[in-house]
Amino acid sequence: MQLLLESNNIFGFVDGSHQCPPSTITGESGTHALNSSSSVVSYDEILIWKMHDRVVMQLIIATLSTVAMSCAIGSNSSMDLWIRLKEQFSIVSKTSIFQMKSNLQNIRKGTDSVSQYLLKIKEARDYLSAAGVYFADEDIVILVSNGLPSEYNTFRCVVRGRESVISLKEFRSRILAEERIVENIIPDSSLYITLMNTMFKPSMSSSQIFRPSCNQQSYTSFDNGGYKRFNKSRGRDEA
Repeated sequence: MQLLLESNNIFGFVDGSHQCPPSTITGESGTHALNSSSSVVSYDEILIWKMHDRVVMQLIIATLSTVAMSCAIGSNSSMDLWIRLKEQFSIVSKTSIFQMKSNLQNIRKGTDSVSQYLLKIKEARDYLSAAGVYFADEDIVILVSNGLPSEYNTFRCVVRGRESVISLKEFRSRILAEERIVENIIPDSSLYITLMNTMFKPSMSSSQIFRPSCNQQSYTSFDNGGYKRFNKSRGRDEA
């Protein structure tokens, strides 16, 4: 986030280097109000600064996870919000960082929706970013792919087989589309299995198949390379 703010030349709003113009100024004759003719700071300049500060604040809030969103409550400016975020995430030990890395790498989709799964990844990444540990978008794509169930094997192979690096934004849209495909395939597969079981279900029970009746007089056996008929009533073989 800091890199984004610095690249757009607006980090001064959060680090205090570009503060709001004062509502009063002090000159040779003392303190004057804004409506004084000697004021060099107009009311419009203050309004414009506050508008810009609100935009910066909304930009920061838009990137926060659910856990970090609590810092936005009660924040009066982007600088105030930034300080709250630093206070919440800055006190992190090396052990905690190791644990957070492990947690991020072990996140699995399971029964969660793709949106819920990606949110968990984002929250873990936000904590690490606040602690000074950064993951490139390419690494996040790999982590997300590794945590997908077997139904996404084809999608995973396609992503890994790309020659160019896929952006996180494109990856998100593609995996959400893949989720809809998987949801449609799984019910069809279950229906197919049920249908096949019904089609090939035996019409007779196992006790009715290949069982001679009690009053059957004889049956054919195979002995010494030829067939012989055994007659129960006579107790001898008939050629």
